Amino acid sequence: MRLTVRPPRGAPPRTLAAGLALGLCGCAQIFGLDELKPIPEGPPMVTTAITRVAIGATVVNEPLDLTGAMATYLISDPLEVGGFRKVQASITPGQPNQWQAAIDPDVEAQLLYSFPDDPIVHHSALPQRSQRLLYSYLGTVTREDVPLDASFTFNIALDRAYAAADALSWYSLGAWTARAFVPGELPAVGAVRFQPPLEFPFTSSTSLGGRPHQRLQATDAMLFLRYNAGKLSGYAAAPPFQMSGGPNPITGTLTAVAQTESLAASFDTTTTTARLANVRPANPTVQPVWFIVAAPAGSLGFTGGPTLASAGIAPNTGVVPVVASYGNPFGDRGWTPTLIWRVLASRVYQPAGMPAIALSSAFITTQPVPTDNSPLGAPSCLPTSVVVQGATLLTDGLTVTLDRTKPVAVSFIADNTDADAYVISLLEIVVNGTVASLQTRFESISNKTTWSLPADLFVAGKTYVVRAECSRGGIPGITLGDLVGREATRHSGYMDSGAFTVAQ
Repeated sequence: MRLTVRPPRGAPPRTLAAGLALGLCGCAQIFGLDELKPIPEGPPMVTTAITRVAIGATVVNEPLDLTGAMATYLISDPLEVGGFRKVQASITPGQPNQWQAAIDPDVEAQLLYSFPDDPIVHHSALPQRSQRLLYSYLGTVTREDVPLDASFTFNIALDRAYAAADALSWYSLGAWTARAFVPGELPAVGAVRFQPPLEFPFTSSTSLGGRPHQRLQATDAMLFLRYNAGKLSGYAAAPPFQMSGGPNPITGTLTAVAQTESLAASFDTTTTTARLANVRPANPTVQPVWFIVAAPAGSLGFTGGPTLASAGIAPNTGVVPVVASYGNPFGDRGWTPTLIWRVLASRVYQPAGMPAIALSSAFITTQPVPTDNSPLGAPSCLPTSVVVQGATLLTDGLTVTLDRTKPVAVSFIADNTDADAYVISLLEIVVNGTVASLQTRFESISNKTTWSLPADLFVAGKTYVVRAECSRGGIPGITLGDLVGREATRHSGYMDSGAFTVAQ
């Protein structure tokens, strides 16, 4: 028999003699007891800290208060219904941006978590017991609903007469919306302003952040943009304002953009096209293109921002040198010129009774704009096929049956293993009227190309696509479980699996 005293949680373990300070030398021998030993405290804590990066006209990079968020650690356990034992995470006392749970050191735990007002379920399958994750999005820290009757009235003076080759649009950073003006809305050729001023509902714009439209705030940037021959040639920035219901007047005068910056790079269109041809389902339409954007978070590898210049390149035409000029009138705002080199291969799929939708695969490189004729090819690995519960999704339109008492196995095959991280996203095909779109329901990061996921992530009767991605660069601390530190240069390759419906 062994007598011990359990200390309060967090205090050092103590023996009976030390705990009571009896000073009874030799008492263990007197009572015939074995030598007293400390009692272990219990399993050590697994911790996950979250940093938020909210990207608007300015970037907020701060620890995220996890109050109201939900997090559960998942431990594989075949005796549990669904195949997982769930351990509810709690917020670490004194650290409101960190979750914790007591989990044995020889047990591997995944983290499933979500945030208020975010429809995406997030997941980390990284192996480190102490992780620092990043929650990033296009938007402001505080988000507000749009007044139902909110509209814009544009009264913009041009710096020169409108030409038929000019493309006009507006772009907001913060609410992250954009809208191109179409024939019937554009000024007459030779005119120097909209006459009469053009009015349209705010919700007729496109939301760029993947979220419902948000109210424009005084901290946002509202830009009126003119493009000619693929380059930003003029802009006007509206005075800051808080969007209200009814008409919101947008005034200003266009300023010409001086083309004083330069790009010099060589783009490999042949290797990228050949590798994309190995993806299944096949994506026959290939479109190489480069963009230069003014990105508020460009130094962190995030590319949201207005385009400064862009051009397409013919596929499979070898290594193509490009020298181009562009202008960045937003340098005083700290919006970094960032190059995006993308080779996109796409296909069109039309599910039965639904509108057609475009699915794709691509190589994407983001980096500071090169001026030394740097070669850009496809330095990341590329997923080529996806497997869900034993079904290889080589074609669109399959039905996948799941055993909901067990985890769902998801994996993908890549053409090499030169990657720092592997990501999957579960995209639901959603129909709104006559338009189909992909809505992200779940995303996960791992150091492997295999996942074991809860079956309730997949809703019976829904049609999904798994987007599989390899990523290299941009996250220097990922091998330590630290995803917070970011770099400007990142390479990725992704593919959309065959669309599949989960059996009822």
